[in-house]
Amino acid sequence: MVRSKVLSASVVVGATVVSLVVTGAAPVMAARGTVPPPNGPGASPGAEGDRGARMGDGIRRVEGGGDRSRSMRAPTGGVEGVDVSAWQPAAVDWKKLWDSGNRFAFVKATESDYWVSDRFRQQFTEAKAAGLITGAYHYAVPSTSSGSDQAAFFLAGGGAWTGDGKTLPGALDLEWGTPKQGGDCYGKSPAEMAAWVEEFNRTYKAATGRDVILYTSTAWWNQCVGLDADIAATHHLWIPRYASEIGALPNGWTRHAFWQYTDGGETVGDHNNFNGTESDLRAMASGDATMALVDTDSGLYQGARLEGRWTDFVDVQSEAGSIGDVRSVGASVVGRDTHVVALGGDGRLHHAVRRADGTWTRFGDVNGQAGKLTGLGAVSVASVGAELHVVAAAQGKPYHCVRRADGTWTVFGDVTGEAGRAGDVSSVATAATGGRLHVTALAKGKTLHTIRAADGHWDRWGDVAGQAGSRGDVASATMTGVGEDVHVTVATDGGRRQYHTVRRADGTWQRYGDLGDVLGTLTARSVGAASVDGEFQLAVVTGDKRVLHTIRSTSGHWSATKPVGLAGTKGTPHGVAVAGMPE
Repeated sequence: MVRSKVLSASVVVGATVVSLVVTGAAPVMAARGTVPPPNGPGASPGAEGDRGARMGDGIRRVEGGGDRSRSMRAPTGGVEGVDVSAWQPAAVDWKKLWDSGNRFAFVKATESDYWVSDRFRQQFTEAKAAGLITGAYHYAVPSTSSGSDQAAFFLAGGGAWTGDGKTLPGALDLEWGTPKQGGDCYGKSPAEMAAWVEEFNRTYKAATGRDVILYTSTAWWNQCVGLDADIAATHHLWIPRYASEIGALPNGWTRHAFWQYTDGGETVGDHNNFNGTESDLRAMASGDATMALVDTDSGLYQGARLEGRWTDFVDVQSEAGSIGDVRSVGASVVGRDTHVVALGGDGRLHHAVRRADGTWTRFGDVNGQAGKLTGLGAVSVASVGAELHVVAAAQGKPYHCVRRADGTWTVFGDVTGEAGRAGDVSSVATAATGGRLHVTALAKGKTLHTIRAADGHWDRWGDVAGQAGSRGDVASATMTGVGEDVHVTVATDGGRRQYHTVRRADGTWQRYGDLGDVLGTLTARSVGAASVDGEFQLAVVTGDKRVLHTIRSTSGHWSATKPVGLAGTKGTPHGVAVAGMPE
């Protein structure tokens, strides 16, 4: 991905996270600890004996509703699923549930810090084997121990998440307490309860990279947590309401993810409806994310788009070392790590790696390894297999080098030596498909395209406008590989017009399509693109200091363009690079 007038792209990364650089943390499998045996020696009994508390018991007891003798009609649309616990058989008829249209299941794993379901493993494993996307949940009793302790107990008792595309992030069940547990709100004030929930989530997220799903009712949340809307911004809502309409949502939420609409469903357990498509459900399970890198006049920042929401941005140089005023940046995924190459204030290229666990290596001097280049103006990167390809514009020419899988570098070579003269090149963009590297070079308003084959041979430059149509002088461009196709977006007329085209796998080009209806009226200062889970994602830095983001689905439909929250950044954004984030 690239910044400013240089836009770069990344390779297709299945089941990844999208982030702007500004980037986010990638989820990992939590290490499993030890837990007491289910209701074994020293373990206190659950709220209802050795089978623990039923999900929704507190809701039914205080708010009413629920009728185990009947089943509410399933909501129209969405995806159907169930939740089960030790109150259901260990051997659930998952095939029957699948055949009747259920596609996900939540299984109770733990309660407070004293109870582990002896049926969890069988229920969870067999639900997943039947094809259902499966998640674990924890029944909270906040009066017995800290949020951190209960999160650790949940993780050790089966609640850990893994990015296999079949496991949902864990859920935290929050409902009315009993008098023995300290009353409705477990003896806590709204501020104390909010802090408990946040502490639970911090511990869970530190181990998994994911925010927990919150199961709670509107009445309980508004009374016991109150007006704290910040929590809602980072958590999917699972709401119990045994009625034909979902009704008002808890404070802070404008949309629910799951609706438990009956506690007496067919076959087994409570029945739920996911507010989205099966594709959306799979994305939630896989943790698909987009990483964004935003360079401003104050530094370089990384953030992530996780399940449709942007994280706060972090200061990359505080993690990877100072390289001064960043003038251009590119990012791409190699294996499970995200590689970043930035043009620093010293006029040199610097390379750092954001590992899958969210930690960074220190910036290293690329020019010290691959050769000195003077007059550097832009950089873009793309991964081809296990290698990182770097293309830079220097003194009006495009140069190329490779960081090999073993960490060594080739020497920069002049691309024009084989691809031919390109004129005065001011910026470059890169993409990878089918083991080949695609490069576009911006030269005096023209966008030129070449391909480097796996054997290192370069094609001659071709004029993109000659294939996709002329749309005036190009001010900036970005590209990325999506499957076997290459998507190119350009901004012309000083950035006031934006267009998109696709170079198909057979070498033919679509005509440029006007993005005015997608992006609206704006001036693009910088554009960046990436492929995430087979979809084209585009970010734009605008003349009025915003960063916008949109997605083109595999069907060709563009999502509504939305602003990227730049919380955590300082200064005015100048450039943006986008990459997929591995799970």
